Amino acid sequence: MTTNVKDYYQLLGLSADASEAQVRRAYRKLARKYHPDLNPGNKVAEDKFKEISEAYTVLSDADSRRQYDESVQAAKYSPQFVPERGAQINVRFSSSSRRSEKGLLAGVLNYIFGTDRGRRPGGKPHSHSREDRQKAHGPQRRLEAEISITLEEAHRGTLHRLTLNQQSRCPYCRGARQSLSQPCGFCAGTGVFQKSNVVDVNIPPGARNGSVIKVPSRVFPGQRADDLYIRLQVKPHDLFSVDGDDLKTDLQIAPWEAVFGATVEIPGIDGKKTEIRIPPGVQGGKRVRLQGHGLNTRDGARGDLYVRLNIVVPPEPDEKERELYHELAKISRFQPR
Repeated sequence: MTTNVKDYYQLLGLSADASEAQVRRAYRKLARKYHPDLNPGNKVAEDKFKEISEAYTVLSDADSRRQYDESVQAAKYSPQFVPERGAQINVRFSSSSRRSEKGLLAGVLNYIFGTDRGRRPGGKPHSHSREDRQKAHGPQRRLEAEISITLEEAHRGTLHRLTLNQQSRCPYCRGARQSLSQPCGFCAGTGVFQKSNVVDVNIPPGARNGSVIKVPSRVFPGQRADDLYIRLQVKPHDLFSVDGDDLKTDLQIAPWEAVFGATVEIPGIDGKKTEIRIPPGVQGGKRVRLQGHGLNTRDGARGDLYVRLNIVVPPEPDEKERELYHELAKISRFQPR
């Protein structure tokens, strides 16, 4: 089964890069030619007028034209897409009564001959304000999305570009899928419209796993003004685990470092090396606290870093090392149990 996609540009005799003024001039020229009041009893002219009126309704508004162009591009990658230039198009009126049709035609006639330049066919002015869009598309919704960030990004903050794929009811046929007896050319007869919106989300320093960031009142083209809520998922880290504002990590030390003590360097969350002092006679499993080396917090403070010391022995000691360990075992009075 194929989906017929109406070519509104072809109906007006235009290319896809036509300017707004060219769209307006082409429509006025064709409307003068095919208007039913100027062609009484001519069914072909009346149908043609409905076709060009539908095309102009979509292409004369920047938002609806942008959505139409994107829907055509998206449909090209669908296995059901079969371009059909010059397909039959009908205008869907808000009322089936002749009174409503006459009101629409009168508005078009006024527009064609310059008596109401600021209005679109049907006599309704363009709506560009947020209030007008909310009235047209309904009340605000809570849009939710989830993104994954690294622990370093959560610590220092970052700017994350998010692409939102939103599916909404077709703004032209309002989900009916048809314009009179034909598939809607705006949504290709699907009743829905898929749109991708790119949003830059500013993630401040001190974000945590599960944090929610609100991107308020985004007005996307042709849609209602919605609040966007971004839930953050912090990816597991190779070196650090998170405990509130604090970080935890393990450090392997040799037996002689545990006996005599040592000063070693460990990596920090900022990407810099941090010195840690191992006290003499430290026991395995002891934790050393590095104050102020944890995660940034939202109030500008900082958590701590806790380092657990694990004593490890050479896995394959050579002959000399084995002799030393044997000698140590003979002379040591240490009783571990």
